[in-house]
Amino acid sequence: MKKLVIISYEEYTGQQYAQTLKRLFGDAVDISFYSIHHSPSTHIDADIVLASTYSVYELAKYHVHSFDHIIIADITLRKDALEQLRSFPPQTKAILVNNSLESAIDTISLIYKHGIRNLDLIPAYPPLRSTYDCDLAITPGEVDLIPFGISQVIDLGDRVLSIKTISEIATQLNMTELLRQPLCRSYFDTLVAPDVSTPGMLGQIGALEQQIHFIMQVFGSGVISLDDRGMVRFSNTPAANLLGLAARQLQGMSLEQAVPSLWENGSPLLVRDQVINMGSQVLIASVHHLEYNAISQGYLVLIRRFTDLEKEQYKIRRQVMSRGHVAKYTFHDIVGKSGEMNQIKRMAQKFATSNSTVLIYGQTGTGKELFAQSIHNASPRRDFPFIAINCAAIPENLLESELFGYEEGSFTGAKKGGKAGYFELAHGGTLFLDEVSEMNINLQNRLLRVLQEKEVIRVGGNAIINVDVRIIAASNKNLKALVNQSKFRQDLYYRLNILNICLPPLESRKEDIPLLIEAMKQEMGGHFTLTEDAMKLIQSTHFEGNVRELRNLVERLLHADCTLIDVEVLQRHLDQDISFSAAEKNDPIIERFFRDQKQQLGFLVQILEALMPTHHTYIRMGRRSIQQTLEQKGIFRSEQEIRTALQVLQLYRLVQVLRGRGGTGITPLGVKVWEQLSAMPLQVTSN
Repeated sequence: MKKLVIISYEEYTGQQYAQTLKRLFGDAVDISFYSIHHSPSTHIDADIVLASTYSVYELAKYHVHSFDHIIIADITLRKDALEQLRSFPPQTKAILVNNSLESAIDTISLIYKHGIRNLDLIPAYPPLRSTYDCDLAITPGEVDLIPFGISQVIDLGDRVLSIKTISEIATQLNMTELLRQPLCRSYFDTLVAPDVSTPGMLGQIGALEQQIHFIMQVFGSGVISLDDRGMVRFSNTPAANLLGLAARQLQGMSLEQAVPSLWENGSPLLVRDQVINMGSQVLIASVHHLEYNAISQGYLVLIRRFTDLEKEQYKIRRQVMSRGHVAKYTFHDIVGKSGEMNQIKRMAQKFATSNSTVLIYGQTGTGKELFAQSIHNASPRRDFPFIAINCAAIPENLLESELFGYEEGSFTGAKKGGKAGYFELAHGGTLFLDEVSEMNINLQNRLLRVLQEKEVIRVGGNAIINVDVRIIAASNKNLKALVNQSKFRQDLYYRLNILNICLPPLESRKEDIPLLIEAMKQEMGGHFTLTEDAMKLIQSTHFEGNVRELRNLVERLLHADCTLIDVEVLQRHLDQDISFSAAEKNDPIIERFFRDQKQQLGFLVQILEALMPTHHTYIRMGRRSIQQTLEQKGIFRSEQEIRTALQVLQLYRLVQVLRGRGGTGITPLGVKVWEQLSAMPLQVTSN
């Protein structure tokens, strides 16, 4: 249920507004109210906050999640109350009595705004004088404050919420249908509308009607405008031609007569891109309900030939794909014969037939986008755009407009006419969000809404755009761990983590390295031969960048000064230290580790054991996670002690510690040491 909170200076005002809204919205909204003097000092959890005045808004805005959730009440008077004031002769003096100077001035402004010019109003508020130089007092419900001796009193009754405020609340709560109910209509009928110049208003309406008529005539498709009864108000020539009628015949005709298939139960049938038959023609029709304001309504009917719609969609698709928004790779381009890789490819091929969101985990360079493109090209969406965006590569302030688009003038530098976002451009196809873990919380909120509602709103706009996009997300971080750290929305995580793939690092599929090297040489059009020892050295090397780093090595070797690559040549082109093979039995570095760290082997083996899950998965662990794992076993050490232990293990190449928050993973050499240490009768004590 939607929740609305009212905040005002006086509790009576909040109570009055609450009663009005409960009467109009019924049980569809949970409504409560506070006086600003008794409002909660912490966060206000509500879909909408209604502030009685601007000054209340300034105080309330610090307690809500977003300024967009606050509405400042616009007040008005009832028609019957205002009519009493028109009967007085010009320049009649009167006091306007209210409980404060601010409220009295607001009410006077409200009266003058509605065209009352025959009264000379003087604000009166406590403490009131005993006598005033007039015999007429006007008050909005504060009769008890009228000073003794005033002979004529007019009680305007309480100031009430205007049509504008009620409509704004209904729109934000997505309940505009309530505005058409008899209860709201009767309430609106009692209110005074803002005073405007009637001749000027009619002139503006006439000019607007001429502009609309012109636009409809030059619009390529058939356009018909209906009033709230379904009668034709305007129509353009293409619409008349498609329906086989003259334009003058359509004017004043009901939609039921013109297009019977779009009429049901006494009103236009709301449809979107529905195929209809009109004689020998097959047409596509859409009927949209329009609400110009809370009272004035109508319908817009769009008609086009079926072939025109197909041509337009084809044109848009070609324009998007010409910008490079296509997937180039397929599952045939994924090189590998290891059992784990073959299993992942089979699973991904099954995922391709589904329309569900896919989450791909993997270290840098393991081929996350390669799999994303392959899934798209094997799916029913293959003929539609594939758009990839790296959430970590685009600044936060630009990422929102890139994803959701923007309207003209929404910010400095915005293009004239606005710009469609990636969600709109990917309509019908796939949007690949790489490094989704780097998206900030505000954008996560908007992404969640798109996944839930299948609709977007451009930055600076208010029009809802329906989109049909499949999301494939990728991350080299554990999103579940980020959720536990409150760095990633839990509800978004569960929306993304429907189908998931975990890509193995290169070191866990070393048998694929010769195949990858051959495929890379063929792609780059070069040639060299690796000796057996050189190939073994490559297979024992830890590539932090995985396949991407291996590709860099192959490209360097293609530019070597010889075509036969032995160990000596290879070592000159490796840009990192070489990890020692776990198969070596008497590794000097292991012997040195056992000799130098004899006193704390018990604690170090516990660290290695905590890191063992990182051996078969991309997920690395932070110091805090290691500390928690040890505490579960009754071993309590500080983060500084764990940091020192990791530095020792890294010195002997038993672990790999990434910079920043990259975490720590165990190396093959570390696995070998753990296996040897776990077989020893070692003890570790808790500090």
